[in-house]
Amino acid sequence: MLVLNIRLKHGLTIKQMLKYYLVKHLLKYLYESINCQYRRFSSDRWHYWLQQKLPEVLTMSSNQQFLQNLYEAFNNRELETIISVMHPDVKWANGVEGGFVYGRDAVREYWTNQYKVIQVQLETLKFETDENNRNVVTVHQIVRDLQGNLLADTTVQQIFTIENGLIVLYEIGETETIQEMIQQTKTSKSL
Repeated sequence: MLVLNIRLKHGLTIKQMLKYYLVKHLLKYLYESINCQYRRFSSDRWHYWLQQKLPEVLTMSSNQQFLQNLYEAFNNRELETIISVMHPDVKWANGVEGGFVYGRDAVREYWTNQYKVIQVQLETLKFETDENNRNVVTVHQIVRDLQGNLLADTTVQQIFTIENGLIVLYEIGETETIQEMIQQTKTSKSL
């Protein structure tokens, strides 16, 4: 089982590649069966779907698995695992203060400093692909201080641009920074 979880060049595991080829051949078999028996669909439409749409569906699925693994690593504070799937010149949104940090070393420093002050847990709720082929993940974000006190509890959209199996850009949908959320929580508690 361990062998099936080895990552290949583009971030896919052997298990994911086997799944891709199994689905591809299953759909080809279904196409041939339906085409021979019913002749309802033109072969051009099936060929278009098999050649154009199927790879999109499978790519979305592999990106979804890629990102799910990323979230698990984040929640387990496996910093180097996450850094390893970033482009060396990654542009990463600073969710605490706003703006961006640039490059793997800056992201590492950003998270190291964040881990000294707060604990963030992310639960994936929904995976989508937008019109620019970016991966949009809706997450439930819980922020606590190091003593476990709740500082913020919200839903956020996180947007990833992945190229050649590496994250080149991470953005956050329209929302407040973590500092602003914490300040609002403190203000509402004091009222």
